[in-house]
Amino acid sequence: MFTYHLPTDPHTALKLLLNIAVALSVFSGTTHAATQGKLGHFSRAEIGVSLTIHPLIKVSGVQDIQLSAEQGEAIEGTTPVCVSGTYQGSYSIAARGGGGANDFILDSGEDTLSYAVTYSDSGGAVELQPSGSAGSRPLAENLNCTAGANAKLTVSVDGTESAAATPGIYNGTLTLVVSPQ
Repeated sequence: MFTYHLPTDPHTALKLLLNIAVALSVFSGTTHAATQGKLGHFSRAEIGVSLTIHPLIKVSGVQDIQLSAEQGEAIEGTTPVCVSGTYQGSYSIAARGGGGANDFILDSGEDTLSYAVTYSDSGGAVELQPSGSAGSRPLAENLNCTAGANAKLTVSVDGTESAAATPGIYNGTLTLVVSPQ
């Protein structure tokens, strides 16, 4: 049987009890409401301590996509993508274009072209929409993507879009947003 005698010094006893309370609350996995001390030869208060560690996620390995086509030709370009995190599970991905309502638009200053965005990984290929996200994508376990890309993003311009466009240089920005699920 183990017996421990509390220190007689009230400050030392209070410090010991607080350390025990913190240790118990951390290991119990539950939180308790704080209890206040009472007036006496010594007093004690119990304080619940709770810690939530949020998962981290990262998208990396992307490159700018350079497209070139004759007027009327369909064209597509790709970039490697690596999505990784500090947890095992899944994530959602969303794409936002530079047009109004986040539309996928390329702009020459005189004319615009719309384009489509497809995201492919081990969960298959999905066409991304400017107003939504694709959820439940499998997450890579390698935080720094040292194994290389685990997904691919494809941008495509339909032949009818390029046929109706004025020749010129069209630019746009595509933003990828990944979130843990």
